[in-house]
Amino acid sequence: MFVELPKERYKETIPLYNNARFINAARSHLERTPIEKTVFVDNLDSPKTAALIVKHRTFLGGDSTNSAFNIALRDFFFSERRELLEVQDLYELDFYFSSDDWIEALTSTFPYSFAYPRYYYEIKELKEKDWREKILKGYTIEPVDLSLLEKKHLENYEWLIEEIEENWLPFEEHLKETRGFYIVYNLKEIVAWCTVEYLTVDNHIEVGIATRNEHRKKGLATIVGSATAELNLSKYETVGWHCGVNNIGSNKTALSIGFEKVKDYWKVACFFNKFDNFIVQGYNNYLGKNYTEAIKFYGLVIDAHSAGAEDVKTSAFLTKWGFTIDKLVMECASFYAAYGKKETCLENIQKAIDLGYNNLETFEEEVNFKFIKNESKWDLFIEAIQKNKED
Repeated sequence: MFVELPKERYKETIPLYNNARFINAARSHLERTPIEKTVFVDNLDSPKTAALIVKHRTFLGGDSTNSAFNIALRDFFFSERRELLEVQDLYELDFYFSSDDWIEALTSTFPYSFAYPRYYYEIKELKEKDWREKILKGYTIEPVDLSLLEKKHLENYEWLIEEIEENWLPFEEHLKETRGFYIVYNLKEIVAWCTVEYLTVDNHIEVGIATRNEHRKKGLATIVGSATAELNLSKYETVGWHCGVNNIGSNKTALSIGFEKVKDYWKVACFFNKFDNFIVQGYNNYLGKNYTEAIKFYGLVIDAHSAGAEDVKTSAFLTKWGFTIDKLVMECASFYAAYGKKETCLENIQKAIDLGYNNLETFEEEVNFKFIKNESKWDLFIEAIQKNKED
């Protein structure tokens, strides 16, 4: 059975999540967040399995072995919810769960899905106590409170609002208290923020954090994260932080602020388009320097593109997020270079150029290409990439 639970009964499912503190989001959504959500259970009289769905994210609790429930959940997303999510530019399903038993249940039910590791951190003492002195010229730090509602003229205003509305609606009530900080550049655009979120009734909370790409590597995340941690350390039982194991930047930022790793855990992801799943798995293997696996997954996408596969044409990564085929081929060339496979590397470089590759700076800076820079073809590659760039 796969049946929707009435809203007034949502809290009954909390024990199915084993009271796992690191799944604060699940508990917070069941207890208090204002965002729209749905809970499905296997049995209305005595639920043994629960799926809490918030947009593209699902929090699973209880028995993972109910295959009928799991299949119904898959069909719900792929048949009923997919179009609604894709209209919102949400192409990935994310699954969090109370037990690792769910990994096998999900990856065997959702096509091309995959699991990847994450870290959960908590902070006891602020490390970056002098964060105020590190704010660069041109940048100002502001509180996420009622004053934010008067800053609608700032660029990227909606970027921040979208983050906090999941937890703090109505703003007029919940922003009476400071819920984090954001950084403004040149008095005109929001470029970084850190907010508290997923407050539970027993006073545990977490932080969310982000920096615009063009303003990274300036210490902004450490500054805004330190400000938020400093404000909230004494207010809550715990202040938590989540990030993927391969997210080197996020892990470094957490440690620089003073967060300490508490737990390793797994998440399962599934994109509606199978080639998006392959691209992410290729990229994750690249980050882990497992180039053989990265080549395998990228190769599935490259080969399908060469064959004119229809699904490739609707890949979100290839059509919306900048992972073009020529870039994937060039990345494969760098992987072959890392293994010393010179001829295959050169063939892939040429193939990428033929496909329109034009990022000269990245090409010249690629560390793995050092050993081929003395090749006679190198200057020809540079000329061809420059020509693609000019065209």
